[in-house]
Amino acid sequence: MLGFALVYMSWMIFNGIMGAVIFYTIFRSSHIYLTEKKGLNTSISSLLIIVLSFLLLILPVIAFVWMVYTKITYYETNPEQIGILKEKFWPMIKKYISNKKNVDDLVNSLQSKTLSVFSNFLNSVTDLILQITVMYFLLYFMLKEHRKIEGIIMKFLPLKKYHTLRLGTELTNITYSNLLGQGFISFIQGLLMALGFLIFGLSDPLFWGVICFFLSFIPLVGASVVFVPAGILQIYSGDTFGGIGVMLWGFIIVTSIDNVIRFYLSKKIGDVHPVITIIGVIIGIPAFGILGLVFGPLLISYFILLVKIWEEDNLA
Repeated sequence: MLGFALVYMSWMIFNGIMGAVIFYTIFRSSHIYLTEKKGLNTSISSLLIIVLSFLLLILPVIAFVWMVYTKITYYETNPEQIGILKEKFWPMIKKYISNKKNVDDLVNSLQSKTLSVFSNFLNSVTDLILQITVMYFLLYFMLKEHRKIEGIIMKFLPLKKYHTLRLGTELTNITYSNLLGQGFISFIQGLLMALGFLIFGLSDPLFWGVICFFLSFIPLVGASVVFVPAGILQIYSGDTFGGIGVMLWGFIIVTSIDNVIRFYLSKKIGDVHPVITIIGVIIGIPAFGILGLVFGPLLISYFILLVKIWEEDNLA
């Protein structure tokens, strides 16, 4: 009962705990190489990995949130820009919506709700700092005492030693596939999207490339949410070449590269079924915010793996 109570009370820092586990899984082999192969002090190696992970993984997420919030506040303080966008979209939707005032009400509602979401996020910056602090505090000691901690885990897991070792290996593969594999695919798609916007003369290529990076974590539809509306808007703005060009670029280049890289990565580190990813994102985002893009699919994959190994262990 005390254990369940402690778990319940720790829910507020669950993101930090989960983040520490994921980062430990990713950087464990690097830490062992630095300490056991190169003879680097464990404390120095742990701190080096913490700095590296912050620069490579945490800082881009913070930059993304800031870019989106800046864009939203720009339109909030320059309402005439919203009016220009509505005039561009009106020819496309006037066949389906008879009253233009309904469009104005819908746009104002969406703008207000989006601004509210990001304002709440920025207002919870104290909680974000707490989660990051907990994550790196735990990560430091997990890396510094990794042999001791892994020994304790192996001792208390209700599995045979063989399955415990296999669990560690497969958890690493799942984490690499979900985070690094999908992260690499999303990075390439975001880069190609920004390049396509630049080639065909669309505005804000860097911003929409970053948006595409995060949306690409959602399989099948992620990148298309960016280039399809952008292409249609460009066509109705009078730039038929740019609109058709960016949509062809999206379908032929950006979408296809997903399948090519995923096929290659599935041979190296395994792949996660799109159904797991989609369900994980759906349940992850309401629970963990933007981190649900990663945490949701990971938790489902971990659960399926644990059930599979538990079944094999008990039937063996």
